Formats: sequence, structure tokens, C-alpha cells
Amino acid sequence: MNLSKDEIRNYKLPPMADFNLSYINQNIIIEDILGEFGYKNDLNKSTSKWLRTQKDGVTLLINRKENRFIIENENTGGEAYVFLQNNLSGTYNPKPNLTPFQKRELFVIAHKLLKLPEYKNAQIKRATLKPITKNNITFKTIPLINKNFLKHRGLSNTTIVNKLFKNTIFNSKVKMPEHKGGGTITNTAFPLYDVHDFDKIKGYISRNKKYVDSETNKIKNPRYFNGDSKSLWHSNMPDNLKNIAIAESEIDALSHFEINKPKDTLYVSFGGALSPDKTKNLNVFLEKFLKKDKNIAISSITDNDITGKLYDLEILKILLDNNQSNYNFELKKYKVPESTSYKIDLYIHTNSDKININQEWKYYVNKIDSIQKTNKESINMYTKNDVLTITFSDKINTENFNSFLQIIKNKYQDQQNVINFKTDKPKLNDWNDDLAAYNKKKTKQLKM
Repeated sequence: MNLSKDEIRNYKLPPMADFNLSYINQNIIIEDILGEFGYKNDLNKSTSKWLRTQKDGVTLLINRKENRFIIENENTGGEAYVFLQNNLSGTYNPKPNLTPFQKRELFVIAHKLLKLPEYKNAQIKRATLKPITKNNITFKTIPLINKNFLKHRGLSNTTIVNKLFKNTIFNSKVKMPEHKGGGTITNTAFPLYDVHDFDKIKGYISRNKKYVDSETNKIKNPRYFNGDSKSLWHSNMPDNLKNIAIAESEIDALSHFEINKPKDTLYVSFGGALSPDKTKNLNVFLEKFLKKDKNIAISSITDNDITGKLYDLEILKILLDNNQSNYNFELKKYKVPESTSYKIDLYIHTNSDKININQEWKYYVNKIDSIQKTNKESINMYTKNDVLTITFSDKINTENFNSFLQIIKNKYQDQQNVINFKTDKPKLNDWNDDLAAYNKKKTKQLKM
């Protein structure tokens, strides 16, 4: 990376408290930047643990798991900072004596490799919330520098810095109360946006460094809110919007993108739970886009469990409520008494005198019987007091459930205004679980 002296001298770096040697070691992945310095990888002599790379007669072995390097046949090397230091001159030079200006050059290069904006622009206009204190927890956001949590969850730097997610992920400094371990931890924070104003931040949700709760002596995974906790996170707008993908969490949205790389997709997350207030906000958000283009596809990419299926129904309910006026829908998830199982009830009733809701079961009976032949006790229905109730148990498999969602959609949508709705379920419980399996498979194939 060739920089002029003026570029190096005038570049606005963050304060050393936020961007230091430790941050460089934690966030720059040596394997990802080898090409920037002219190294050529020897994949035939590499393994899943060690990557062999060469330049100008020097052979380095990169420990992929520990993000360290050593010189082949020697016991010298180091982490990302040392790698940058040793390659600053353009050729490999171990343990150079850097001048103060060269040290500054190293930090500027590191900042650019992380694709961070200059510090004068880093405090972007969205990040305007003041720190708050709630339950003795102090929370403030800073630009994304520490990516450890994201990379620990299997996300590549390519995804993290993709333009779809640029400036939609931050770090947060959380001061923990004494009864929760004390000290300050650096987490990952996701901005929560005003559903009426695409770029306006109303709050943040902070994740995710674990700590030991001194009261229970159990490891806990904090999730703190700053500002409005009822708003939604979303990615940046794609160049050509054709699909809106709705995830339970921001990590699931990023994981889905990492695996599938869909084009023309806007990601939305409701932060782990779809409360009534968040449901209203999601309704406003979707309605705004569908009014402009009714052909936009809505994809539910929620978890592959009974709660994820409840959210699929909630999203479909939003779309149906906005699409027609003859039917009303209600949902309830509950635990089966004296059991560990859960069920979901979908209540369907009408405000139209022209519709006999007690006859609605005729539309479903053959379809439910077909499912019950291979997926016993997974779905049932009954009518009572002019309400049709369809009950889904947690035994219903994903294929049957997805098929039945389409049956419901086709029955109640306005036939002149077809809803473009689908579900995309992970193979495991959630998309981050799928990403872990996906990365493991890639590593195994590389090793072979």
C-alpha cells in the first residue's frame, strides 16, 4: 500500500484508546491481507491449520486458528502488528527499528486495511445518541473497530465490510456494574432505525461479550439497549430492491448473507423477539415499501423451531391484514400442559355477513389429512363460535409447515393483488448454526 508522506501525516486516526496495537492484532486477519503485500499462497503445502505463503524467497506459515505467523524453519514471528511492521518497507525485514513517522504509517495502513473511515467522519451523523445509564449499566457507541465477536460467530471480513452493512454495525463500550463483574467491555452494537425515516437511528442493541454474574455465578450473554428498544435494525439499501429478508437477529441476517450472497436484498431484524410494538413497526416498514412496489418479495428467514414458525405466521398475518379486509387473524403460542411441547393456534374469523366461517374447514380438510399421513399429530383444526382454529404442534416438519403457509396465503390473499411471500429456513436451528457447519465443511474440503 503506497501512501504519500502528506497522506500519512494528515490522516485522521482514532484515539489510541480505541485503535491501538491490541485492536490491530484482534481485528486484522493476516491471511486476508497477504495479497496486499505481494505474498503468493502455496495451497498444495497448506493445511486447515497452517497456510504456507511466500514472497521474495521468504516463506511464512500462517496459523489460521490463532492468527499468528512464523518464518518457516525458524521460531520467530508474531501477530498482525508484527507482520505489518516487518513488511512496512515493501520487503520482509524482521524486527526493524521504526521511526515515529513509520509507526504512524503502520497505523494508517492498518486503518485502511480495515476499511474504516477517517476519524473525522467516523462519528457519523447517525450515531448521535447520548450515553445513558439504566440499572447501573453505562452504554455508549463507537465506530466498528473490534470485530472479534463477529468473526467468532464465523463471519468473514468480506461480509462485515460489504457495502450492504457498512455503518450498520458499531462497537459499544459497556460499563458493567460491580454485581455483574465490573469493568468495561467492548461489545458489538447494531443501530435500530426509525421505521418512518430509513437513515434515522432511534436506539442501539448491544451484544455480546459474555460475563460472569457474581450473584448467580453463571455465564451470561448481555443484550443492552440504548434509546428506543422497539425499533428495527436493517442493512443498507441494495442497488435494486427486489426482496426484503426478515431475520430474528442481526447475526442471523449476516450469516444468511455469508452463506447465500443474495442479490437485491434488504435485511431486517427485529432483535430476537417480535413483540406487539415491534410487529406494528414491522408493519409500517413493510407497508411503506410495498406501496411503492407490490412485487417486492418478503422472505421470512427466522429460526427453524416452533418460535420461528410463530414469527412466520406473524409476518404472513401482517401481509394478509394489509391485503384484504374480510378476514381477521390472531395467533397464540403456548406450552402443552404437563409437557415440554409447544403449540401455535391460528384463529380465523370474519366481519363479513357473506362469509360462513364454520364452513371454512372444508377448504383445509384434505390438505391436513394429507399432512397427517406422514407427520402425525402435527396439525389440527376445529370451528367454534364462528372462529376457525388451526393448531400447529412443534412436531410439524419444516416442509409441511412451509407448504401450509402457502395454502393459507392463497386462500385469504386478494386474488387481484397477489402476495409475494416465502420462507427460507436454516437446516439447523438458526442461520448462524448453519454458518458454523458451512465453515467447518469448507475447512474440511481445504484440508482434503
